[in-house]
Amino acid sequence: MDIRTKIEIDKMNALFERMNGHYTQLEAEAINEGIEELDARGREDIPVSDFPKEIQKVKGGTKCTIGYVSSASLDIPQIKKKNPDTGRMKNYPDWTTFGQQIGVKEEIGGVIKFARYSVNWRSAENMRKHYNAKYVDPSNAIRYKYGLAPMDKRPRTTRPEDVDANGDPTYMNQDTGNGTCVSQYFLVGTDGHIIKEIPATELRPYFKKYSISGVADLRKMNASDAEIKAYVDEISQLKFRYTRFNYASIAYVITSIGGVKKRFFNEELSDDIRGTGVNPAEFIEMAKKMYKLDLEKTQNDPNGEFDDEYPDDV
Repeated sequence: MDIRTKIEIDKMNALFERMNGHYTQLEAEAINEGIEELDARGREDIPVSDFPKEIQKVKGGTKCTIGYVSSASLDIPQIKKKNPDTGRMKNYPDWTTFGQQIGVKEEIGGVIKFARYSVNWRSAENMRKHYNAKYVDPSNAIRYKYGLAPMDKRPRTTRPEDVDANGDPTYMNQDTGNGTCVSQYFLVGTDGHIIKEIPATELRPYFKKYSISGVADLRKMNASDAEIKAYVDEISQLKFRYTRFNYASIAYVITSIGGVKKRFFNEELSDDIRGTGVNPAEFIEMAKKMYKLDLEKTQNDPNGEFDDEYPDDV
């Protein structure tokens, strides 16, 4: 580990110490003095307003590092309350009970996941071809063995589902199955501030199970548990994970466009992560530390662009 990386890790740990209540904010600011400025390290900045257009220029297969903030996918205890819009009773997350179960006294408003992905970024059309060839075709071969109907291939589209006022997409779908991902989880209070980081091991009993298409149909066909497990294992071996990245929740991207090293840092990070109100300033500060760590890992990498198996112009 080089000295710069060690320094940044020490600084990020100091931030986490403050979150866990080991330092006061003033003590943490003294420890972290001078780290607010982001290091571009020879990379061109992509302004927030230009990001939707610029990211569409990334060549299919280009290596990208992405910092992303999202709501953790958890099965939280439920409580029935009256929906003020409809007047009917509805299930809502029972954060009070959840807090008691994990031993937290503060009022919890949600659990946020901060993930750092390293993937081969794909344009919308490139992703469509990749999905059909690397997931649909081999999945259908497996499904045929087990008597399941084939999946439909994703058709070519000329317009994304959601666009901004300029007609640019507000999201991008990617395959994160063969990339790497480092995830951290944070309890957020009802006031939007971070309470503390919580280890994934403590959340494991609450993680939602990832469902695989076809399992429910196999159960209807009275397939044995052994057959279902064999089917799940074969599908899992494809290592495909369809992940949607909403631009407003992307904290940063480190990549290349047209042979030029680029970086995007989102100073306008969304404060509404699937209904969980967060203080974006705290996550932006955290993202700066994580960005620096990822930058150290990529500073000596080549631009990362290469000819993908599905060129965008084919």
